[in-house]
Amino acid sequence: MKHRLFGEDIFLNIENVVASARLEENINLDLIARLFPNVEYPEQFPGLVLRIEGRRIWRERIEEWAEEEREVIAVLVLGSGKMVLRGAKSEREARNALFGLINQLSKAGIVTSRKLDIKIQDIFASAGLGGPVDLEKAACCHRRVMYEPEQFPGLIYRMGDRASIILLFASRRLVCTGTKTEPEVLRAVMKLKRLLQASQSSDDKHTVDVLDAPNAIPVPKASLEAIRCGVKGKALERMMREAVDCPVMAKGVSFVACFTWSNFNRRIKGKVSCAGLSGVGPREEEEEPEGNAEDEHIAI
Repeated sequence: MKHRLFGEDIFLNIENVVASARLEENINLDLIARLFPNVEYPEQFPGLVLRIEGRRIWRERIEEWAEEEREVIAVLVLGSGKMVLRGAKSEREARNALFGLINQLSKAGIVTSRKLDIKIQDIFASAGLGGPVDLEKAACCHRRVMYEPEQFPGLIYRMGDRASIILLFASRRLVCTGTKTEPEVLRAVMKLKRLLQASQSSDDKHTVDVLDAPNAIPVPKASLEAIRCGVKGKALERMMREAVDCPVMAKGVSFVACFTWSNFNRRIKGKVSCAGLSGVGPREEEEEPEGNAEDEHIAI
């Protein structure tokens, strides 16, 4: 789903919504595989994948409108009644797809209950802010940022104590992940643009090198939870192998912990800047007023 922000040259595109659901009864997967098309049911696997059609969309190719197509949404269904949906373009589409699937299963006599507990786990969005940006300068001026151009071509910005993370590139293209509502995505993008327009700086009391940890250093569960959606795969594996000699705690700590703690200012080209305050721990940010972010945009 695309959004255009009022008064701003920003087009925000919801690329993927991940949702989980739970039905309070077991599901006969063999019966689904026999009665429904577009089903993948691997052997020795406790679930199957149903592919269902989402809303109709128009795809634009080379300034011409192509034929109308349908988005395909994938739902992993487990025999225990748990489900995981991927591929929806909005919260509403994700919920409608899951409720629609349950209605079909009910009509087929596979389930008796239609009561679903649905939770949005992650919303992945992309946007363009217009015009180039100096990533190293932006990293020097703001907190909670990481810029390692030899490892990754973009700037990683962590949105406070939330799990949401924005990846910003020199072209001012960005991706936002880890959010759970569409208004939260909009607020994150607008907050980033305000930060880029302002000239902020933070007091750095310490600057330390990022080290390769010869042995695994325990990572607090709270730190992993804080970046669970924003940093994944090889990037997270690399961060798990890194450490810093924390001047506040006077010992070596995992860089993942450092990145999510309140003292972390920024990391640029192998060096971490620290505020040096006592009481190190997971960051606690003052929440912004929620408001109604949907009033700040129009869907197109």
